[in-house]
Amino acid sequence: MGRKTFESRKDTDVETLIADRLGVMWNTVLHKTPKFYPFDFTADARDGSGTVTAIIEVKRRYINLSSIEEPFISAHKVMELSKYGEAFGVRALIVFAFNDTMCYCDVAHLLESGVRIVHGGRTVKTRDDQDTEPMVMIPRRVLIEMVSDINKEWYEQ
Repeated sequence: MGRKTFESRKDTDVETLIADRLGVMWNTVLHKTPKFYPFDFTADARDGSGTVTAIIEVKRRYINLSSIEEPFISAHKVMELSKYGEAFGVRALIVFAFNDTMCYCDVAHLLESGVRIVHGGRTVKTRDDQDTEPMVMIPRRVLIEMVSDINKEWYEQ
């Protein structure tokens, strides 16, 4: 028996709103991937060919980036993004939408810059024994800020 999924309809709706915003900002179309895919979206080439140019994981964090030292993400997720990006020659991106900003990092650049791995994750309100795992701490220097004066209405319900 597999692990219960904790992603709610609201979570996917918020991710879709963020992806729609990214599509406008990057002048491209993002497509949602199937539920158990290792990343959330693919991005099309701007030439209308339908060619995938990037794979994207979207993380909505209900905190201010300014209030934390380093964001983090599952080491497994980083490895899957890296593997797919390298295998197919596309950019692998992690997009974070915080309360106070939206930013992204390129996984290849992240791994080249040197990362710190810690055992962590959801440690306060764990839902099951798999809520803690190896996590990649993302240095702030690799984050590229896209929106600093964020208009939260577009992704906050």
